Amino acid sequence: DGGMNIGQTLLKVASIDAERRYLGFEPNPLCYFTCKEIVAANQLRASEIFPVGLSDRTQLLPLFMDTDYAPGASVLEHFREDTKRFHQRVNVALFRGDEVVAIRRERAIAVVKIDVEGAELEVVRGLHDTISRARPHIVLEILPVYSLGKPNGRYRKERQDALVSALGDLGYRMFLIRERERRFELLADIPVHGDMSRTNYLFVHRDVTGEIDLERNPSFRALA
Repeated sequence: DGGMNIGQTLLKVASIDAERRYLGFEPNPLCYFTCKEIVAANQLRASEIFPVGLSDRTQLLPLFMDTDYAPGASVLEHFREDTKRFHQRVNVALFRGDEVVAIRRERAIAVVKIDVEGAELEVVRGLHDTISRARPHIVLEILPVYSLGKPNGRYRKERQDALVSALGDLGYRMFLIRERERRFELLADIPVHGDMSRTNYLFVHRDVTGEIDLERNPSFRALA
């Protein structure tokens, strides 16, 4: 779980299977502490969390925030156009994901979730070897690009396209998660839009989508 924030995904995983192995990463100190309390209060012995973020190399960077718990905090200085709002900074540690996986000797990784406010490209690049080997399902929040009329929009769209291309090169197909309809929509790219209901995406390796039984899994019919 890259980008735990205050434990939304942690709690969802625990509610489904409290014994499922869970690794969570969160560089914001206050958010990490909140997740640590959640793990302790619920005795989630299979959950292990780390006070660091994931990236494509090990480094220290400022995290740009608007509030202490900052659901919109980003390590990308130019990701947010409203720099007056996102003016708080805290220095955080980032680790290359493949290095963390190697240190922890993790092998069977089924799902990777990434919610890092624009820095998804670096996280995916840092997990290149792990993704190539384990071929996990990847759940990504990708915030919309509203317009290409400003430098910020063009900057974000270039990064968005590079992210989709990088996962495509790794053999992944992209699906929009249509939560209200409980189905998936196959996409080739992400258009410029302003619909905040279209921010969650599922990437599934081509070898896996070919094995899905659509008759027994009607919610995956869009994969056909």
